[in-house]
Amino acid sequence: MATTTLFGVPHFYSLTAHSAADPFVFIHGWLLSHKYWQPVIEDLSAAYPCLAYDLRGFGESRYQIQKFQPGIPSRAQSLSCSSSPYGLAAYARDLGALIGALKLNPAWLVGHSLGGSIALWTAYCYPHLVKGVICLNAGGGLYIEREFRQFRQLGQQILKLRFPWLRHIPLIPFMFSRSMVAQPLSYQWGGVSDYMTY
Repeated sequence: MATTTLFGVPHFYSLTAHSAADPFVFIHGWLLSHKYWQPVIEDLSAAYPCLAYDLRGFGESRYQIQKFQPGIPSRAQSLSCSSSPYGLAAYARDLGALIGALKLNPAWLVGHSLGGSIALWTAYCYPHLVKGVICLNAGGGLYIEREFRQFRQLGQQILKLRFPWLRHIPLIPFMFSRSMVAQPLSYQWGGVSDYMTY
């Protein structure tokens, strides 16, 4: 377990041993953590350096958020995009700084959902740091402020209403995973029990 401070906020990351191969940087989706990527990293880390980190505001990178020093990359500024501290450009700035601080460039960015959109923005804003982008269930990186704010508020309300015992009911995992996949992942890999608290 390691942390580095990016723009005033401590960011948790896990980096496997370095090798001569180009590194993979794994970016989790909304309401998840670095644990989401654990099964993939276990398979790849023998041959490739693998970095997984918690986005600012998630997992172990959710502390001292009030110290964040706002800003977006200059390439994003030229697009007149949102300067929200929770916008894609601000997260791309965090990731660019992390890759630079750990001297991992050029890196393959692997992003799931929100993480895929952040990977795309990072590649656009910092092409010298990125070898390529692999997106899994990711949008195109569009940020529509009003809709994103509504989506986030809805997610917060859902989390307030959830009951801790709900994950122990056999029907829930069956409905949301076992009916759609050959082999479901353990809850620990998504960080449900450790990281989804407010």
